[in-house]
Amino acid sequence: MTEIQLEDRTFQLYIPHDRIVRQIEIIASQLNLSFAGQQIEILALLDGAKAFADELIPRLKFKYNAHYQQVKSYRGLESSGQIHFDNRQLKNFHDKKVLILEDIVDSGNTLFQLISALKIQNPRQLTIASLLCKPTQIAYPVPLDFVGFEIGPEFVVGFGMDYNELGRELKDIYQLKTQ
Repeated sequence: MTEIQLEDRTFQLYIPHDRIVRQIEIIASQLNLSFAGQQIEILALLDGAKAFADELIPRLKFKYNAHYQQVKSYRGLESSGQIHFDNRQLKNFHDKKVLILEDIVDSGNTLFQLISALKIQNPRQLTIASLLCKPTQIAYPVPLDFVGFEIGPEFVVGFGMDYNELGRELKDIYQLKTQ
């Protein structure tokens, strides 16, 4: 499908699944080199990064424990600016190496607030891998160590990302079609 309709919006194919998988394989290779022989705590941010994590984690060759954190910030096409997550789930990371998996870094607000909450636990190391990044949109300083694709400001859905909870299941990534 080159175009899809989600509620009142039309989206066009942006990044096909095979290209996403190839980029995830590259990220996995980089992570395997960086973390060879180490024990890592993986923190995947839900719901968006689940598809990224599901494709990436089976390719990892180092020891890890996988954790999942529900994080919400979007309503419609815009971030609400308010990040909702359960701090109690972040208590397992004292003196540990943590790899955060994110689907997309837009303003950086989600990661900025999450990193602030994690730093209270005093992890030994924080590393961030994001499938997508919008460098021109970043307003909060977040250190991105591994990025699959840098994209422009366009709104995207698919491969875990949604528009009003629709489109997460799409295997490709679609961008909002401008009229």
